[in-house]
Amino acid sequence: IALFCDWDGDGTDTVGLYRPGEGFVYLRNSNTLGFADLDFFFGIPTDVPVCGDWDGDGVDTIGVYRPSERRFFLRNSNSLGFADIDFAFGLVGDQPLAGDWDGDGVDTVALYRAANSAIYGVAGEVWPVDGSGQLVVGDPDGDGRDGFAGFSDGVIRWRSGDAAQQLIRFGTAGSVVLAGWWS
Repeated sequence: IALFCDWDGDGTDTVGLYRPGEGFVYLRNSNTLGFADLDFFFGIPTDVPVCGDWDGDGVDTIGVYRPSERRFFLRNSNSLGFADIDFAFGLVGDQPLAGDWDGDGVDTVALYRAANSAIYGVAGEVWPVDGSGQLVVGDPDGDGRDGFAGFSDGVIRWRSGDAAQQLIRFGTAGSVVLAGWWS
């Protein structure tokens, strides 16, 4: 599973890879060809990866959501070890997300619930989203607050905070959208 976060705190998101079924993490600090700069084990085979800056230090780190327990395990360093943050949240079938929803420089987790096309934050927030297509998290307007987009049929339907939806034609049907700060 591809991940894109700022693993070294230099302000640029770079590629990471979480190998489902194994729990191995491979992180690269540049978007160039080469071997992983960091590799370690975190989680169990059924975990779903997330990444974010959980402690506000400017460095994104790995986390996992364990669907069987409806529980998050988040690390504050990209290394082998136990979770620094561990809590239960959500319902069976929820899909994990992470972002800086309020612009305070600290990422928090949220869960997408397909049954009602809504995203639930840990502080009790509920955000309705377009439930069709691929869900993407990012900050397209640069205000420091992450928002949500749905992508299908070559159109990104972006919603940031309380702002209205913005439609962006990008890619083609069948494309996969990735969000990040690349430069």
